[in-house]
Amino acid sequence: MNHEWKNIKSTILESAEEIIKTREKHIGNEWWDEECKEAISKKNIARKKCLQKRTRANQEQYTQARKEANKICKEKKKQWLNNGIKTNRRSTYTK
Repeated sequence: MNHEWKNIKSTILESAEEIIKTREKHIGNEWWDEECKEAISKKNIARKKCLQKRTRANQEQYTQARKEANKICKEKKKQWLNNGIKTNRRSTYTK
C-alpha cells in the first residue's frame, strides 16, 4: 500500500511539474538589509523590556527605538524606490 502511494504521488508531481512548471520565488523586500534587521531587533528587545517592566524610562526607550527603526526602514525603501525610478528613466531615454 505504501509503495503504491509513493508511486502515485511521484507520478502526480512529475506530471504537474511538466504541465504547470515551477515559478521562481519572488523577493518582496529587496531594500531590506542587515541595518534594517538590526534596528528591528533592537526595537523588539526594547518592547519586550517595556512589557516586562512598564516604567517611563522603558516606555521612552521603546518609543525611541521604534522611531529609529521606522526611520531607517523608510529611508532604505525610499532610496530603493528612487534608484528604481532613476534606472527606468535612464533606460527610457537611452532607447
